[in-house]
Amino acid sequence: MKIRINYSGKSLKFRLDSKKGASSGEGIATLLKWLERSEEKIASIELNGESQSFTFSRQVYLLANLLSHLSGAPLIINTVEAHKIALPEYE
Repeated sequence: MKIRINYSGKSLKFRLDSKKGASSGEGIATLLKWLERSEEKIASIELNGESQSFTFSRQVYLLANLLSHLSGAPLIINTVEAHKIALPEYE
C-alpha cells in the first residue's frame, strides 16, 4: 500500500493506494483509522505540503516518521527521499 499525504495550513488530506483499490480522506484521526483496518504492508509514504503552524507540521512529520520507522517503508518528503535529508531522530 502506498500512502500519499498532503497538508496545508491545518488541513491534512491522504490517499491510500492498495491492492483493493484507492481510498482517500481527511485528518490524522481518519488516516489512523484506515491504517488500523488495513491488513496490507506499507510500501511507501509520500509527504507533501507546508504549514504556517509549527505544531501541526511537527505532528504530521512525526506521524510520517513513525509510520516509516515501524513499517520499514521509504519516506519521501516533497519529492526528496528522507534518507537524503537531515532529519531529527527521536529516541
